[in-house]
Amino acid sequence: MANEHDLVPCQEQHSMLTPGEESLHNNFTTSVKALRKDLVRTAYYLLQIQEHRIHKKLGFSNLGEYAAEYAGLTARQAREFVEIGRKLPRFPEVEAALQEGRLSWSQARLITRRADPEQQRYWVEQAQSLSAQSLAEVLPTVSGRQPVTTPPAGRQEEAKPGPLFSSASKPRVAEQAAPGRRQYFTLAFSPEQYVRFSGLLAAAKGGSKEEKILNALGAHGGQGASALPYLIVLLHCPACGEAAMPTNRGEMPVPQAMLEAAYCDATVEGADAQRRRTIPPRLRRLALQRARYCCEAEGCSHTQFLEIHHRRPAAAGGGDTLDNLVVLCSGCHRRLHADENAARAALRQVPV
Repeated sequence: MANEHDLVPCQEQHSMLTPGEESLHNNFTTSVKALRKDLVRTAYYLLQIQEHRIHKKLGFSNLGEYAAEYAGLTARQAREFVEIGRKLPRFPEVEAALQEGRLSWSQARLITRRADPEQQRYWVEQAQSLSAQSLAEVLPTVSGRQPVTTPPAGRQEEAKPGPLFSSASKPRVAEQAAPGRRQYFTLAFSPEQYVRFSGLLAAAKGGSKEEKILNALGAHGGQGASALPYLIVLLHCPACGEAAMPTNRGEMPVPQAMLEAAYCDATVEGADAQRRRTIPPRLRRLALQRARYCCEAEGCSHTQFLEIHHRRPAAAGGGDTLDNLVVLCSGCHRRLHADENAARAALRQVPV
């Protein structure tokens, strides 16, 4: 039997949250303390906890365990909070009545489950003089459920098994390529992927473009033991905040997550052409050694295109210390910053 300490997330697990995700977690636990007056905010925050998988980062296998630990909610209550938190944006009249105390939680749940959003004002008014049980009796059945029809009497036929494949879905045998026939394929790159591809292609040896691509794919060019075989240049204007990447197809816009990841681990060139590393080289090597030159994100084992990420940015009190640095591959690094931006956006959309 687990003891009471088994479910308490340790500080190391909290450090895996981005600042925005930690704010969502803290705001949820704060709203729970005033649960009767803050039902809407609690439901909203719990929905964000689930969508950003914050409970997973804190060591809980499911949302019910997280809600039980921090809010004393049962698994069913947690599901109901998430359900109504997802539906309330389509039911502003219900949300307002719930916040003002004109609707009970049970009444709000019934209306959002069974009423059409266009009729929400009518059902909010009806609920003022009805108990939750009486409201359930007069509300329509769940919308969107299709009626079940049966063939008229005397015309019922026994269902016969059909063929395994219809004529339109039968698998086709690929045509055998003629000797010497060239094969074509198409790739669709994001701006960053295109810059990486162009850099790898330029650095690869070989005569034709096809040979260069094959040589680039077979090259060992990660950051594990040698320098990158290409350089991504980001032109960032501190005044307007715009950023672009110069390529042989013109300048391409820089995604926000990529720009933020670059400021974690990059060489910054000032207007005076002086350059500085965002992370001291020796500290960077120590972080790579600790990670054994492998991405430290859970479930990832990539060893190429490794970057250093600040668990807590300098603006939030973090510093260039080894325990504040984590090694991530470029893909995991971008996703982490994208998650942080999504969490901050969720905080800005919190119901008033």
